[in-house]
Amino acid sequence: FLSQEPFCIEALLVVADLLRGQGDHEAYFKLMRRLVYSIECSFEAGFSPFAPSRFGPNPEWPRVGLHLPERGSEEESTWPGWAWLAGLSQYMLALTSRGLHLTAQQVCKLVLAMTLPRDPMHLLICLDALCLRSSRLDFLFRLVRDLVPDLPTPEKGLCRTLDCLLPNFAFSNALALRRKAGSAADSDLAATLNLISVSDVIPPELQASPPPSAASELEPEALPLAALMRALLLFPQVLVPLLEGAAVQMDARPPQGSPYQQVTWRELLTGQPFAGANTYRHKQHYLAYALMSGAYGAICGPLWRGDATLSWLHGAAVRLQQMFGSSLFAQELNDARERWRDATTALDPALQDYSTFNLAEVGPERLLPRVVQQALERPLHEERMASFAAGAAGGDRILPDAAAAVDEDELLRRALEASQREQEASERRRLVEEQDAEYHASLQADRARENGLQPASTDVVDGAEGKVDQFDEEVSQLAAMGFDAAAARSALQACGGNIAAAADRLLA
Repeated sequence: FLSQEPFCIEALLVVADLLRGQGDHEAYFKLMRRLVYSIECSFEAGFSPFAPSRFGPNPEWPRVGLHLPERGSEEESTWPGWAWLAGLSQYMLALTSRGLHLTAQQVCKLVLAMTLPRDPMHLLICLDALCLRSSRLDFLFRLVRDLVPDLPTPEKGLCRTLDCLLPNFAFSNALALRRKAGSAADSDLAATLNLISVSDVIPPELQASPPPSAASELEPEALPLAALMRALLLFPQVLVPLLEGAAVQMDARPPQGSPYQQVTWRELLTGQPFAGANTYRHKQHYLAYALMSGAYGAICGPLWRGDATLSWLHGAAVRLQQMFGSSLFAQELNDARERWRDATTALDPALQDYSTFNLAEVGPERLLPRVVQQALERPLHEERMASFAAGAAGGDRILPDAAAAVDEDELLRRALEASQREQEASERRRLVEEQDAEYHASLQADRARENGLQPASTDVVDGAEGKVDQFDEEVSQLAAMGFDAAAARSALQACGGNIAAAADRLLA
């Protein structure tokens, strides 16, 4: 099927996933690159996805924004754009697995620019990790501060910064602030913790009375700790999966650098705000927050490993627990948690999409979101299904009724085998052409020696034989796009080596 329609996005998604499941990661990545090339070719030549739209409620928002179908509507399962979004999100994960975090971050930004204020592909759970891994700390800070006010259709909510809205951004923001501060953040942990007050921990919008304008600002080395204690206050359920992701033993001794050596991690979890956290969980989005907390531990847990980072985390958690030991401070902190629990958020449309989030989406399985799976699993058009079955079996055309009766897994297996056979045949043809060229070159050199002449260089051979090796690199690129190697070579010779013109000629 792919040999007939090499740029079909749905087919590329299916076959690429089969290849990844079989462990052929190189072939998988090649198909994902071809998929992205297919998407890119559908754009007009002058289209720039991140250019401002210059119209609408927010003219500075990128012009690539999509009108998604309404959640739960009948149109949602038939919307044709899911394959696009699924292909780009899977390509982002493929880039991440190869360590190309900065490029993966750009792809993630592109998909979010398409879908926000919704997030059906569940990429907000990955963006902060990509910023940390690519060392784009300033960009992470701008996201935390400015993303919600800049949304195309911002919702009204009590909290309008990501460190108060999403658990992964709350903890990643604190970790990024610590990296930004450098060694100053760990110079004297005990003294720095004593600089932090309750008003530094509670976000200003959740305080009973606004802080006075003349209030002194925290020292730079205390800002990361205050941000971490705020994250622990609003999202205490993150601590356990985060420690599991960092490979921490609950009953082990505290990290050496922590000023509270007498408190183990397990003892820490028995006090507020970690004990009884369900009382203050968000009324509307508690399920989404629970799923995102587990995913954050799996994605970013390794970034929190190391005695210095764990000492910093342990010290902040114990210091926050000590604040709850004072009845006056505990009342103020719990009042802020209650206001956060009952508040609407500015990311309600995106958080509603996380009610169906699955941890396997960010695990080795790389499952697609449920809505995308349902859309892509719809029966194919009868004509395409019949052509698919006939091409996979290599026999006569199967009628639509018969095609529907064929097991879908068997069809996919046959399609994969047919694609592999086509690639092997193309490789064999290329090898025969190379051997033939070498033979002719050797024959010409032998004849030259027999006549007492200097043999011609075998690197470049005159005549028709020399043309065989003339466009090897270009032929390889076209073959990677799914074209037959022999046809690609002929097209390149006719077009003087112009790849774009040769591709157009092959597609004509």
